[in-house]
Amino acid sequence: MKQIKYLAFLILASCITEAPIYPRQYIIENGTGVPITLQFYSEGTLTFRYGETQLQNTEQLAGLSIEISKPWSELSPDTIADSPVSSFQADSIRIIYDNLKVSSFTYTYRTGNFTPIERNILRDSDYTSIGGDNFLFIINESDFENAEDCNGNCE
Repeated sequence: MKQIKYLAFLILASCITEAPIYPRQYIIENGTGVPITLQFYSEGTLTFRYGETQLQNTEQLAGLSIEISKPWSELSPDTIADSPVSSFQADSIRIIYDNLKVSSFTYTYRTGNFTPIERNILRDSDYTSIGGDNFLFIINESDFENAEDCNGNCE
């Protein structure tokens, strides 16, 4: 009798379906024409996972896949705005362009503000869907041109 109960339990347990998982992958691509160094910071400290990452032209870096149990399309833009922050485990990213120029991007948890306000590598809405669950941010020549000159002393 115990075996029958155990067998019935196994059959019922196998019928339980798991909730679907909805992943999202953020990818950064260097489209500047020059080598770049990305520095990922969390609360002012260089992060362990990504730290300093160098990308040659057209090279890409994928962040961690974020998985949720609700379709992304059901979430408001405000709810997912900081998803790249989680994907890259960083609240600020500094980009050094071939040790000639530098730009910085930050997200402030307390206020939910992004700096700069315009185009920001840490904001979901500045990524482009490239199919499936993948979203791409291309650091382009315009980003390089608008970056601050550091005259070879960007560290």
